[in-house]
Amino acid sequence: MISIFKCNSSNIASVQSSLKRLGLFETDEDLTNRRKKFFLPGVSSFDSYVLSLNENNVQSFLINNKNIDIIGICAGAQVLFESSEEGKEAGLGLFPGRVKKIATSSNIKVPHLGWNKIVLNKNHPMSHLFDGIDFEGKKFYFSHSYRFPDSEHALAYVDYGERFPVVIAKNNIIAIQFHPEKSYGQGLKFLKNICDL
Repeated sequence: MISIFKCNSSNIASVQSSLKRLGLFETDEDLTNRRKKFFLPGVSSFDSYVLSLNENNVQSFLINNKNIDIIGICAGAQVLFESSEEGKEAGLGLFPGRVKKIATSSNIKVPHLGWNKIVLNKNHPMSHLFDGIDFEGKKFYFSHSYRFPDSEHALAYVDYGERFPVVIAKNNIIAIQFHPEKSYGQGLKFLKNICDL
């Protein structure tokens, strides 16, 4: 079973469309049901997203339910951390640390917008999530101004002024900074690998 959180400002349609193309999406409105996968799509501000989770009684559901896989994308991934420089609300705290603004320079513009290569941490126990993806020739689509904190659970990195994590994964929780639903075949393959867990 796959569910997508319907935050008012999030990128629901693109994620749903990608999962439908993979033949994986089903609709289930009842949050009390146990889910196999629960997606938090991107495009929003940190505080707005957290407040939307609270208003829909989803925050405690995600924190306390170990029977689902939680997959956050972009803003939906950033709320998985404890806090963010973007806002004042407390995040879910499923990963430790504070989301920070990307450091700017003469060569580094914010937001980080467009296509970029990522670097896989091959020693990560969940590196198989990128099986079948060509890292030499493929890029992933980014649109963000804030970055994940450094983490021992970093699965992939990007170099944008500095190296920082763009996929953090541990047990049943995956935080993804890029947009796999907008990253063509390599993004769809990554989503398929996640849903095959």
